[in-house]
Amino acid sequence: MDFIRDLEELITPYLEREGLRLYKIKLITGGKRKKVEVYLDGKEGGVTIDTLAAANRYIGDLMEAEDLLSDSYLLEVSSPGMVTLKEERDFAFFTGRYCRIVLEDKTLYGHIKSFDNGVLILTTKEQGDISIEKSRIVKAKLDVDF
Repeated sequence: MDFIRDLEELITPYLEREGLRLYKIKLITGGKRKKVEVYLDGKEGGVTIDTLAAANRYIGDLMEAEDLLSDSYLLEVSSPGMVTLKEERDFAFFTGRYCRIVLEDKTLYGHIKSFDNGVLILTTKEQGDISIEKSRIVKAKLDVDF
């Protein structure tokens, strides 16, 4: 039994119905009880606290009904927040979102247009579309668009 895969399969219909996307599920097994962290984002970007609270109740009830974890556990459902973008899947997942890209010689702000074959296309207000090799990126984080 693969807990993360099983939980993902169970919650996918709910997420699709509610206009949500699953970013990541983490199972932390250290300590007195297990901790399940579920990170959700809106299909159009961002989620509200009310949406996360409703998802927490739904996922918790589903986990109990399906008896996914026999031990005591803590469930936390939250937004990925101001995520640090590291892996290719991060850039691809957050396509359309506003971010800050730090290169060795400058910092760029813009929306992720695409990420493919190690190349990020960032749309900025000043320069339009910019092609950036992932190897040039020192740091990348989601940011707040003003």
